[in-house]
Amino acid sequence: MNQEDIIIKKCFTCIFDMEMPFVNLTEQVLGDGDEKQQYMVQLIGKHLNHISLNKSKIDENSILMQILPEDEGQLEPFANEIADEIHTLMQEKSTDIPMGSGVFLWAFCEDREYVCFFKLNYQNKFVDSIDANGKEKWVLNTKVIPSITQKITELFFIDIKNRKVQISNRKHYVENEKSNYLSDMILQLSMEQSEEEVVKTYQEAVIDTIQECYEEKAPEKIMEYKQVVAESITKTGELNIEEIQKEVFEDNEQAKAICKEKLQEKSIPVKPIEVNKKMEKKLLKKQKIVTKNGIEILVPIDYLKDPSIFEYHQYEDGTISILIKDGIKKLV
Repeated sequence: MNQEDIIIKKCFTCIFDMEMPFVNLTEQVLGDGDEKQQYMVQLIGKHLNHISLNKSKIDENSILMQILPEDEGQLEPFANEIADEIHTLMQEKSTDIPMGSGVFLWAFCEDREYVCFFKLNYQNKFVDSIDANGKEKWVLNTKVIPSITQKITELFFIDIKNRKVQISNRKHYVENEKSNYLSDMILQLSMEQSEEEVVKTYQEAVIDTIQECYEEKAPEKIMEYKQVVAESITKTGELNIEEIQKEVFEDNEQAKAICKEKLQEKSIPVKPIEVNKKMEKKLLKKQKIVTKNGIEILVPIDYLKDPSIFEYHQYEDGTISILIKDGIKKLV
């Protein structure tokens, strides 16, 4: 996503502080290209459509639907409601949710309008300064806003047009029970797995099946599977689960049935999974092979099942030996 295509129309900030009796929402005027505006744009660009975010569709009869703003002019009452709910939750039911700054944005990006929320949990950092006597001193600042490179763990995006939500999956203790307070208590959503979770669970199910059914030939079959995945994504932009299983397990009906059962147990849909650019890049990257001694070898996906380059053997203890037949350049 190009940051030039992100337009922020409204911005409100607040402080989530256990010592404050209430949360005070403040409208921020962002200058065109100033540092604060750049920071907000980078927040959106870095996190929108990230593969780690969980997804949900807003129920037409939900409380969230009743307070959802229709345009940027209605962002303030919505932000006030959400900020007050979070602040009350922190004060009355949880001491685990960290203090920080809240940011509510109405933004236009990728031809869609979004309500964006980021909770910027405070960082504890020293500030170096000179006191009135000319002496250097270090002062611990306990309310530093995280830099754009640091991880933001609590956030959500609401697509105003199609009523779809992308939300982080950070869990905190609330009344002695760990939960995702943003989705479970604040927005009250029925969550779907994130793209990252679905793909990871699917990969685990397939690899478990291969190791169970192919034994000593498992290493070669795993490499074959990864190449089939790469080819599927390159051609269609999707992880076509049914087609991949059909191709990988065409020689073993039992393996096909076992894999199908594992996917049903883990609630993985059989329909193709649309893969965004970030996940595509992750799945198409080179395969890393790490030896017992910690030596790492990066191998292009296309080479993995080429018998003229690699020969695999799996032992009873689960370890694998790999013979690299291709010549290695002499180190200078």
